[in-house]
Amino acid sequence: MTTDTSFAFSVGPDERAARAAVKHFLRPSFTLLRGAGLAMFLVGLFLLFWEQYLVALLIILLGLGFALVVPPRTLQRVMKRVGPMVGLGSAYRIDGQGIFAANELAEVLYRWPALTRVDELPGILLVAVGESGFVSIRTGELDPPTRAELTGYVRARVGRG
Repeated sequence: MTTDTSFAFSVGPDERAARAAVKHFLRPSFTLLRGAGLAMFLVGLFLLFWEQYLVALLIILLGLGFALVVPPRTLQRVMKRVGPMVGLGSAYRIDGQGIFAANELAEVLYRWPALTRVDELPGILLVAVGESGFVSIRTGELDPPTRAELTGYVRARVGRG
C-alpha cells in the first residue's frame, strides 16, 4: 500500500504530556497492583475477626501500600529514569512507512506491522508497540482538522500487520 500522505511536525518539551502517556501505558499494571492491595486489605480485615491482630495489621498495611503508595512511586521512578528524554522536543514524520520519531538523543522508525493499538489522550496520540512499549505522538499543538486527519490516518494503519 503506497500513499503520498505524509505528516511532519515538531513539538517542544512537555513533561505533563510525557507523564500522562506513561501513566496511561502503565494503567493495567497499576490496576493489578491496586487490586492486589485491596485483596490484602480485605484479608487483613477478615483476620481481625479471628483475633490475629499482628498479622492482620501487617497485611492491612501491605495492602494499603500496594494500593496507595506503589503506583505513584513507580510512576515517579519511571519519570525520573526517562527524565533526559522528557526535557527534549520531538520531531515526527508519519507516512506510508510508519511513524518516525526523533529528538537530540535518538531516532526511531516504528513500522506499521509493529504497532498494535491506538489510544487518544488530550493532546496525545498513544500508539502501542506490541505489548511492551509505546510511541507518544504529541498532537496538542496541531490545529484540530490536521489532528483529526492524522488520528484517522494512524488508526487506519495500526493493528493491520
